[in-house]
Amino acid sequence: MNEHILKRFDERLDKLIGRLDRMGAMAREQVGTALLALAESNSASALQVIERDAKLDKLDIKIDKLGMAIVAAHQPVAMDLRLIMAGLSINRMIERIGDCAVNIAERVTLLGNDAQVVHRTRILEMGAVAERMVVDAMQAFLHLDVERARAVCLTDDSVDEMDSENFRVLTALMSSEPARIEPCSHLLLVNRNVERIADLSTGIAEEVFFLANATIVRHRKWTDPTVESSTESAKLEEAKEE
Repeated sequence: MNEHILKRFDERLDKLIGRLDRMGAMAREQVGTALLALAESNSASALQVIERDAKLDKLDIKIDKLGMAIVAAHQPVAMDLRLIMAGLSINRMIERIGDCAVNIAERVTLLGNDAQVVHRTRILEMGAVAERMVVDAMQAFLHLDVERARAVCLTDDSVDEMDSENFRVLTALMSSEPARIEPCSHLLLVNRNVERIADLSTGIAEEVFFLANATIVRHRKWTDPTVESSTESAKLEEAKEE
């Protein structure tokens, strides 16, 4: 009987991880398609991103329900519990990445031919980096790769720099070329959503530290190479707070 329960537990965990893997791949594809639509001023591709978001939302709900069912039925502890907690947190972040892709796609449909203004910024370059961060963050989670997760977190700084540069370029264009105010306003929102994708990818990477070492690393300075990663340090911090 116990062996049967353990087998069922393992099967459910595998299904949870498999669905997260599939959802991450779907979100990355949505981001890539939205950015390509922006680069090519392709409203048809942008509309596909908007329409496909419903599939991502359905999978989001399935993952949440499965995670809660596992907890209710098996009452996992330690590493298994952390896996489910991290998985459900990552699920929410992936769904939000999908929402950001939709937000970008919606701007493409509004920009029309004015989307060409994007080539006067580094938004597409920033988007390519953010898309890569989604891939690397998910791979870090699937393979419990702490170093890859750390690399994702460090990459976020370069995205923030491009975000600030894009803001300066677009606001300067709005000032010098009043006819560009509307398209630049749309692109400011695109820029914000790309930056958000990078932030969410960083959030996924941070969950890898929690999963691997029971360490909460949110709000840390990733330029500091001495970020704590031991379970003992995490427990000491929790004890102090209590």
